Amino acid sequence: MPLFPVRLCCAAALLLSFAVQAEEQVYVQVDESVKLLRTLDTQVQQGQLAAAEQTLQQLRQKNPADTRVESYQRQLAEAHMALGRQALGRGDMDGASRELAKARSLMPNAPALTDFTRAIEQAKAEDAAEIAAQKARAEAARQAQLAQQQAAQRAAQEAAAKKAAEAEAAAKAQAAAEAAAKQAAAKPAAPKARHIDPAAATSSVSLAMLDDGDNDALRKLLDSVAQDVVNFRCKVQIQVREVKDFQWVAALLSARVKRLDSNFNLDLAQQLDSAQAPQLLLTPKR
Repeated sequence: MPLFPVRLCCAAALLLSFAVQAEEQVYVQVDESVKLLRTLDTQVQQGQLAAAEQTLQQLRQKNPADTRVESYQRQLAEAHMALGRQALGRGDMDGASRELAKARSLMPNAPALTDFTRAIEQAKAEDAAEIAAQKARAEAARQAQLAQQQAAQRAAQEAAAKKAAEAEAAAKAQAAAEAAAKQAAAKPAAPKARHIDPAAATSSVSLAMLDDGDNDALRKLLDSVAQDVVNFRCKVQIQVREVKDFQWVAALLSARVKRLDSNFNLDLAQQLDSAQAPQLLLTPKR
């Protein structure tokens, strides 16, 4: 058999094999895209958005020119915005912001993003205003409570001070009363006159025993006279007949006064009259 026809047949068979393999690769690629699209559609319908985003990424890598990719991107973006609106309705600002970011990553230029962004910002502003109002109310309540506590504290302090002042005044009054009582108890009784009239300018005391020579009676008399002299601070005039009688009476009286009050300065005077009955004139200090 000639060599050329054999070679020709082999070449034809090889080309046919390459064509079949290329066609099979196209079929495989188409089948995988269809499978991914079906999976993506199911995931979107069931709300499995994270899984759907991964499937969309796989589809984009397999077939970047597929126009259906943009449609699913829009669906995912709308699904995220729907979740964001739900979070916004619950007051979950962080959740709404996360969903907004995911929607923007899928469709950066979608007009609906502007309205949704404005709604989130408005809700955040309202929340901030409410938080500020709550803080203001809480601070006002705290200040009112503090003022009440301070007023109560001042009232308690004033009451305590008043009570202390009353107690101190009572203690002082009691101490003064006790001191007065002690002073009254310690104050000696007014001396009792024995021979003189304290109201009179001068009182006389007879020394008749001097003429009789009764020195014992004279000494006894001068004992009590000395007490009147000291107690009423009396000046003494000794009226006797002779000088020796004056000296005797003066000596006896001075000794007795000195025993009663060593600091007392006895003021003695004499009057000699032989016709005059002996006596003492006592003049109390005024």
